[in-house]
Amino acid sequence: MAIHKAPLRISSEKAEQLRRFVTPPTRDPAILTLAQGEDLCIQALPYLDWTEHSERKMREGWGRIVSYSEARGITVVARFTRQLAMEWFEAPTPRTGKPPTSPTMQHRRWTLRAYFWILRQLNVNCEDPSLDLDVPARERAIFRPLTDDEVDLCRAVSLTAGRHAPWSIAWAMAETGGTHSELDALTWSDLDLQAGLVHLPGTLLIEGRDVLLNDWQTQILTSYVQKAMPDPAELIFAPGHPRTRHVIPRIFGRAGLTGDPLLRTFAVRAWVGNKAFRSHGRIDLVAKLLGLHSLDAAAQAIGWYWLKDSASS
Repeated sequence: MAIHKAPLRISSEKAEQLRRFVTPPTRDPAILTLAQGEDLCIQALPYLDWTEHSERKMREGWGRIVSYSEARGITVVARFTRQLAMEWFEAPTPRTGKPPTSPTMQHRRWTLRAYFWILRQLNVNCEDPSLDLDVPARERAIFRPLTDDEVDLCRAVSLTAGRHAPWSIAWAMAETGGTHSELDALTWSDLDLQAGLVHLPGTLLIEGRDVLLNDWQTQILTSYVQKAMPDPAELIFAPGHPRTRHVIPRIFGRAGLTGDPLLRTFAVRAWVGNKAFRSHGRIDLVAKLLGLHSLDAAAQAIGWYWLKDSASS
């Protein structure tokens, strides 16, 4: 999953407006309930420079924090302790019942940190229980991008699967090089099929950008839009439509690619960047294509371990 690190900063002007228009029912953390704190955080969102996608992720995270706490009899802010914070970080994921991955734990910590940061901006006398609590660092996975032949095979497989929402749509969107979080946020209005462009919205860690569609993508998406005529405001991956993160492993399976441990779901994004790199050899342009702010991050995203390559040459 993507880690949504909403920037915990606010200008003095916005902070003044926030305190003027958002008033806590009490500033005593022993009386202020966690649910009231959640409501205050939501009211504060218009005064923070967060993307719509990050706001949605934070809302979801705050709701889960409150639900988790209330289920354990903790209802007021002052009783949210360091021990409860660590239990929350390590709690099994509701969907799978399995221990959380390190990105999930990091996201939970950042969501909790944002919750208490906003309360302190509103002069609620509380401390952040997540301070100095360590969660496992995100591991850097060793992987490889798809080859051009493998992409052609996966395209062919995608055309034969999916009834109401074909897998080819998910695969075509994956070929934009967007992250799973970006693709989940796309609406049909983000596509400009006449110009052959898609606008990827970005996240807090990824820059928003316009990406050129290739001929295969344009053909698949144009055909679907002409037949289905979706509402421009509708999410491309609306409820009931298979998302890229779920479809790609299935396509890999039908294409006979699951035996390679170096192929991950982000191998498609890596292929997009790698193909561009092979065409012009400029990692800075790859970074722009993938919305990355670091050349090292761009190299890692396409599976180019340049330190290792230079040492062996």
